[in-house]
Amino acid sequence: MSLDEDVAGIVAGDDAGTAAALAVSSLQAGIYVVLRALGVGAGSIIGCDALFPFGALAVMHANGQPRLPELGPAGLASAEAWRQAGMAESAAAVVTVLFGAEPVLPARSSGHPPVVIDAALSPFAAPRLLEVADVAGVSFAAGKPVSCEGGGLLLFRDRGLRDEVASWSLFGVRRGAAGDDPPAPFVPGLDLRLSPLLMPVLRRSLTALEAMRGHLDDSWARAARSLRGKGWRELPNEGSGGWYRAGFAARGTDCPRRLCALGIQWKRLRLDRVAASLVADADERVRRAAEEVAARLVWYRPDITGERGDLPEAGS
Repeated sequence: MSLDEDVAGIVAGDDAGTAAALAVSSLQAGIYVVLRALGVGAGSIIGCDALFPFGALAVMHANGQPRLPELGPAGLASAEAWRQAGMAESAAAVVTVLFGAEPVLPARSSGHPPVVIDAALSPFAAPRLLEVADVAGVSFAAGKPVSCEGGGLLLFRDRGLRDEVASWSLFGVRRGAAGDDPPAPFVPGLDLRLSPLLMPVLRRSLTALEAMRGHLDDSWARAARSLRGKGWRELPNEGSGGWYRAGFAARGTDCPRRLCALGIQWKRLRLDRVAASLVADADERVRRAAEEVAARLVWYRPDITGERGDLPEAGS
């Protein structure tokens, strides 16, 4: 089994099916090399998520021009919003899945642009997301459900695109052919592949998550009571392994920075900068809509290594 298949098995298990896999040094780097393999360069128009910034950052690194759809109150862009953003002219679309929500994508037709889904917030849903996307990516960065403090995985519907991306991920790296005498030297270049040394760390992380899933569910059920009393509306967490717990808070709600229940401390997370605020020529209405969603979107993840201190148990 190759390193790529081994990593895919950790995230997707038997659900990987016929998907072609590529393990990369980070999901953002992976999205970048996908775009380069698709021919994205200066002047290329790419449809991007207006909320989470990582797709837009990868597009800008590839010298592309992000086009951002206006978000609705639920944090999703409608098919009409994508059309108005100019998806008919786009070379590709990069979309982030919102905590297991079904992605609303540009209308798919025989001439649709390739769709890349960033499934960092719902990594175990990545194989299912290939039903509507050409590429689905998972991040193993710090704080993710399965983590080795860096790295990522790309799943492809098309093996030809996977192989093209693999060549971009090792741009300029040259190895001697087998049987060379004397052996040809290894010449390093741009290596964006995942180090095999991280595999044991990934396996331990998955084992730890599986061992605590039930405890996470019980802890959250108790910790979330205070949020529901403050106008909290929880979002699905399908595909996150119970790791992320997200919701929209009523306007003006001050959600606790930390919650604690059954010995697990939950840390609140927020978006500091939305993608639309990073794109210089983003439409002002699109930017305001994204910032409005970000202001209401609050999510929590367990802070396993954090100091609990004197934080009271929920319900005490």
